[in-house]
Amino acid sequence: MSPQSSTLTILRRGRIRTLDASLPSAEALAIREGRVAMAGPEDAVMGLADAGTLPGRVHQPLRAGVDIPELQVVILAAGGKSAVRVIQRAGRALRKCVGKKKATIHDFFDTGSIYLIKHSRNRMATCKAEGFELVVPDAQKSAAL
Repeated sequence: MSPQSSTLTILRRGRIRTLDASLPSAEALAIREGRVAMAGPEDAVMGLADAGTLPGRVHQPLRAGVDIPELQVVILAAGGKSAVRVIQRAGRALRKCVGKKKATIHDFFDTGSIYLIKHSRNRMATCKAEGFELVVPDAQKSAAL
């Protein structure tokens, strides 16, 4: 799949810390195929979007009482280790809807401290136990195991 034909997720209008000394923060972040495609000024990152890009909605947090069956993508950037919250958050995209064939859930693997790594591993274990297909980028595999 060429980079132009794969799914592009753009995060903007929030606080984005890159953990890169040359660019400690960014106005926007583009994710393609589970990897950071670009971080930087919002106008530059938005330049990656093509005419077919659909706008999304960021809502924090999606907790009890939210029912949007059409939702196909959930981006988890809150961390934590609670199995109940992992299942609840994933459930936002897993609801059945006419025409929906799959749901994609992006979860960021926290590597900032041993506690964050443990929390990330707990979330992965919950997803495995629920039978979700996990895709871990090569750069993250050693920390994830």
